[in-house]
Amino acid sequence: MRHLHKLLILMVISLFVGVGEVLAAEATIEEVGGSEAVSVVRAGKTLKLKKGEKLQPEDELSTDSKTAVDIRLDDKTLIRVGVNSTYKLSQDNAAKRFLHRLISGIVRVLVPKQENKDGSIRFEMRTPEGTIGVRGTEFVVIRNGAETKLKGLEGEVMFGAKDADLKNDPTVVLVARGFESVIGASGGPRKPERFPLKEYLREIDRKGNGLFGALAERSRGTMRQRAVPVASSASRPSAPTAVAIATPRVNLPSAARKVEKKKADPNELMISAAFSGNLVLLKKAFDEGAKVSYKDPDGNAVIHVAAVADHKDVIQVLLDQYSANVDERNKKGETPLILVAVESGNLETAQLLLENDADVLAKDNRSRTALEIARLRREQAGYPELIGLLERAAAKKLGVPVEQVP
Repeated sequence: MRHLHKLLILMVISLFVGVGEVLAAEATIEEVGGSEAVSVVRAGKTLKLKKGEKLQPEDELSTDSKTAVDIRLDDKTLIRVGVNSTYKLSQDNAAKRFLHRLISGIVRVLVPKQENKDGSIRFEMRTPEGTIGVRGTEFVVIRNGAETKLKGLEGEVMFGAKDADLKNDPTVVLVARGFESVIGASGGPRKPERFPLKEYLREIDRKGNGLFGALAERSRGTMRQRAVPVASSASRPSAPTAVAIATPRVNLPSAARKVEKKKADPNELMISAAFSGNLVLLKKAFDEGAKVSYKDPDGNAVIHVAAVADHKDVIQVLLDQYSANVDERNKKGETPLILVAVESGNLETAQLLLENDADVLAKDNRSRTALEIARLRREQAGYPELIGLLERAAAKKLGVPVEQVP
């Protein structure tokens, strides 16, 4: 299985200058299931928002293992954020509309159809690998490792690479009902192929789906009834649903598959927290019994997840407070430092690991060091700087000049 791709580096934008002039739209918390309020990070502060309160651009909303949230946009679009999920509301100033970013977990989105003369995109969602645009349709997005998969459930969905121009990029594909496409960390999406649509719909729509916690008893049909179409009553368009799922390689999907569990496994909660960079959720997981030594079927520990997701604060907490092993190995023999070279080439994450005595000479099962892997990727952005860092660290450990590092 391919490795995790680095998470989006989220831009911090002022919430107090000209927001009302940029966007006329509003996003309202319509329901909070499982608790009275939901955690939202706004301008660096964590707030508790309740039903009826408004979200602002750049708000980052996170749910725990018991909480799910419905967000209603003023065009009747309904966004359901499931349990153990992190979702960010951004904005497109030029188009004067919201942008939706799925950081981790699951989001189900219902976009009512609307007759636009210019054929403009009404809803756009992004993951670290892909860009999805719709006018009113139904689809599923699954983020797993360094791949984003799109499944078409109704109509047609535009699917392109990260930050793609959906109207002008020739690599953008249309994914129709019953077809799916995949995109990796580089290149465009693959040619759409068929998948068993009926069986898949039966699974995601079944009653009691625990992914959405206390909101799960609302069936897909109920969601459709609540999403009042914006188009004329004469056209009577249906209001399809979109579902988005983002999961890392480290077996996070197992929490989703065990839909009958009333309480999330602490270890899975720990992995989810490390993947999203949620320190509050991380502490909660350890308080509930999570073990820093826990590994997924591929042998990845929580420090591997934090490293490939480039969450330096999580890495430091794991090392300082929970005695994580900085040179922990997965089944491929990869240490967190090696995974940084494989995945992101993030200079600061590598520097932090080295400062905490990560072994720069450690080799994976293919006898490759982080430096050797980085040299293979020399032409990629950021890798020349990483190579220099690793060469200096290797020279220091070997006691030789940098130019003599093998």
